[in-house]
Order: sequence, then structure tokens, then C-alpha cells
Amino acid sequence: MSVKWTEEQEKVIQLRNRSLLVSAAAGSGKTAVLVQRIISMVMDEVHPLDIDRLLVVTFTNAAAAEMRERVGTAIEAALEKDPYNQHLQRQLTLVHNAQITTIDSFCIRILRDHFHKIDLEPGFRIADEGELKLLREDVCEAVLEEFYQKADPEFFRFADSYSGAKNDLQIKEMILKLYNYAESYPWPKEWLETCVQQYEAANEAELEEKSWIRDFLSYLDVRIEDLITTQKKLLELTQEPDEEDAVYRIVQESITNAIRHGHATAVRVRIAAEERRLGITVTDNGCGCAKIEPGFGLRHMRERLRLLNGTLKVKSEKGFELHAEIPLRWGDVYD
Repeated sequence: MSVKWTEEQEKVIQLRNRSLLVSAAAGSGKTAVLVQRIISMVMDEVHPLDIDRLLVVTFTNAAAAEMRERVGTAIEAALEKDPYNQHLQRQLTLVHNAQITTIDSFCIRILRDHFHKIDLEPGFRIADEGELKLLREDVCEAVLEEFYQKADPEFFRFADSYSGAKNDLQIKEMILKLYNYAESYPWPKEWLETCVQQYEAANEAELEEKSWIRDFLSYLDVRIEDLITTQKKLLELTQEPDEEDAVYRIVQESITNAIRHGHATAVRVRIAAEERRLGITVTDNGCGCAKIEPGFGLRHMRERLRLLNGTLKVKSEKGFELHAEIPLRWGDVYD
């Protein structure tokens, strides 16, 4: 019994000399239509093709085997109707060598057939994931060792920023993670170059136009709102507007300085009531500074805290850390 194709399916089967994109739901007959298109091209009365001139790519080996079987069955059925057709007899022989395969198998065949053109060992094989992992780690160690020997100041600055206290294991993990992620893109090198461009800016205004910094600032807005909400709940203990305003200004000024001057990418704020004192600690991973020169912001914080009998301590090592304490006004603690 002949299949009755829809108008759209018939177009897919018969159209020639152009690119086609077919989008259809699962079970809608895409494979059957593709098989019929192949058969119609092979059996074309005007311009018949040999089936080994076609490349048919599927996702899995099982799908490729099913496709090959369907095409072979269709050719056999056509031969039963026309058993003396030499062209069909030839196709039935060629179907076993037809390029109906996965993209991986097709690429491997190309390499095996033309290894001499790219100076490739003919006995190459596909490594398993365990071997590839070991090779990547060996190469990463060799590259890092080479840069250590070159004593490049830029590399040393990179190593100091991202390595651990005892070894450079964190650097290796970061490099391999970035490599694996980049390999998921069609053009890994171009993607990595695009990432670098995202951080290139001539001034602060240009940096603020980058999509990632806008996302980061939006995230900070949400986090700051959360912190302010938490801080307000803690300050309900005091029932005094001065302490609440001081905490708000300390957190606001610290986060602003961390981003604007310290170029920090992470800021941690901790607010806690302990032993009838309210402690505020703000730390960041910014560039810090060798010597702390109190500007208007720090002087203003210190003056606010002095009026509340509070204290302020700051230090800068890897990043910047600020710690302020304010007495809680419970009973006669605060005369």
C-alpha cells in the first residue's frame, strides 16, 4: 500500500538544489520522509544518483543502522517491481558502503582516508575519557611550569591572585574548567577572546555599560536590600534611629568603596548582635592597598561611631576588611 504524503512532506521529498530545514514533532514521520527523499534521488529518471554519493548524518549509531535498513528495504522493494534495472541492482550493492552514519564516524573516516595530508599517524585511535583527562592535566602542568620558568610578572600576579596558600592546584582546576567549558562552543578560541573583551574598558563609565557588570550590580541591589532588611530586624532591639542610620551608612559606604576603588567582585557583610554590642563586618576580594589613607568616607564613619560610643577597625591585606561595633541601648548600658 502506497503512503499518502502531506503537501509539506511532498515538498521535502521532491525539492532539489537548495537548502532545506525540516522541523517537526517526534513521531511525525521525519525519518520516513528522509528515506523517501533518498530513494527519489536515487531513482530519479533524469538525474539518478548513486547512493554512495550521499552523506546522511544521524545522532546515534542505532539511528544510522535503522536508516540504512530502511533505505535498503526500499531499494529491494523497487527491484521487485523492476528486477532487471541495473541502476537499482548497483544501489543495492552500494548501500552497504553508503555514508549513512553519525558525525563522529564520518569525521573519523575522513581522517583515516586522508591522514597523510595533515601529517597524522595512520594508526591513531580515539582515546577514552580517562586517558584524555590525564593528558589534559599533564599538558596543563607543563604549560604552567613553562610560565614559571619565564618569570613573567603578569603570570606571577595571576598566580598570586588565584592560587592557594600551598600550591597552584586551584589554578589548574580553573584552567581545565575554563577549557572544558570553551570546548562546548563551536569556536572555543573566539569565545575566550570575547570573554576577555567583556573586561576591557577605557574608563569606569565604559565598564558600567558591560552586560556582566549590569547583571552584577543588579544582583548587588537585591543582596543589599536583603541585608538592609536583616539589619533593620536586628536594629529593632535598639529602638534608636541613630544606630540604624549608622549601620546603613557603613554598609553602603563599604560596598561602594569595594566596587569603585577596590574593583572587588565579591563583598561579604555580616551583622550580628553579640554580648550587648552590634557588630558589622564587611570584607571584599578587591585589590586592597599597601597603606590605608582615611578619606572622607572613613573619617565620616569613625565620627558617627564615636558619637554612639562605637569603634571602627580597618585593615587591607588581600582585599579590604572593616569591622565596626556599636553598643546596644539596653537598660543602663548607655547613659
